[in-house]
Amino acid sequence: MMYYALVFFVIALIAALLGFRGVAGLSAEIGWFFGVIAVILLIIAILSGRPTPSGVHSSYFQQSERPDIRAVSERPDLLAVIERL
Repeated sequence: MMYYALVFFVIALIAALLGFRGVAGLSAEIGWFFGVIAVILLIIAILSGRPTPSGVHSSYFQQSERPDIRAVSERPDLLAVIERL
C-alpha cells in the first residue's frame, strides 16, 4: 500500500514539474489516500498482536535437505579416478 502511495507522490511531483496541475493534484490526493490506508492497516496489525503462523516458518527450516556426509566421504576422489585412467 505504501508503495502505491509513493508511486502516486512521484507522479504528482513529475506532473507538477511539467505543469500539469490537475494531474499533480489528483495524484497527490490518491497518494495521500493510500498513505493513510497504509498507516491504518499498520496500526491494526500492530494492535492485533498476531504472531506469524508457526507452520509456515518452522516447517521450512525443519525440512531443509542436508547432504549425507557418509555418502560424500564414500565417493572416490577425482584425482584417484584420473590416476586409474
